[in-house]
Amino acid sequence: MREAFPGFRNLRFQRWGETRALRATFQDDKDRSFELGLGELSEGQRVLAILYAAIASLVHGDAMICFDEPDNFVSLPEIQPWLQALRDALAERGGQAMIISHHPEVMDYLALDAVWWFERPAGGPARVRPFESDGDSPLKLSEIVVRGA
Repeated sequence: MREAFPGFRNLRFQRWGETRALRATFQDDKDRSFELGLGELSEGQRVLAILYAAIASLVHGDAMICFDEPDNFVSLPEIQPWLQALRDALAERGGQAMIISHHPEVMDYLALDAVWWFERPAGGPARVRPFESDGDSPLKLSEIVVRGA
């Protein structure tokens, strides 16, 4: 998370009466520490905190984790390091991840791995099939999706 949040140091739970609140600790340019609650972070920062926490706590040999549009509220330069961290964690610790995205750049970034095509013909049940592209096509995966292949 340090790559995503300048000055980030850690996340910790703080007692708040009968419950606990998740707090993020940061350090400024003058080495002073300060904390922010999740509610004080932007939507994108909250999403990134949760995504990185999921990698740290859920990726292991027998895990299957699913992310439905993890790129919502997050810019491409912020999501790409997370996607790489997820890839690295899966390669190191095992497990599988399913990522659903409509973002063209995310699709193209992930196209290196197995891609599955989900479709609902005439509003019926969803059908799933491996996506097989023509290896000779100059089109990126996102361009093929836009064209409805």
